[in-house]
Amino acid sequence: MMLTREEKETIILWNEADDEVDIFTYNKKLIKILEQAGVKCISENDEGGKRFLITKDWVKIRKPTKRQYSEEERKKKSEHMKRIRHNF
Repeated sequence: MMLTREEKETIILWNEADDEVDIFTYNKKLIKILEQAGVKCISENDEGGKRFLITKDWVKIRKPTKRQYSEEERKKKSEHMKRIRHNF
C-alpha cells in the first residue's frame, strides 16, 4: 500500500519522566540525519517509516530567524540595491 504525503507523518513523543525522545518518521531527510549521526533505528515498517530514540538535548525549538520586511522596507532596499548596481 502506498501512503499519501498526508499519511507520512513525523511523531515526536516527549514526556517529563524519560531522558529520551521517541521519534517515528517517514521523512527521508530526518532519517538520513539521524542515521548519519549514528542514531540506531529501533524499528521500521514496510512503508519506510522508522523509529529512533534520542536524548532530549538533541531536540531544539527555536524562533525562525528569517526577517520579515514590510512593503516599505522592501522598496527602500530595492532602490538602494539599484543605486549600488548603477554605480558599478
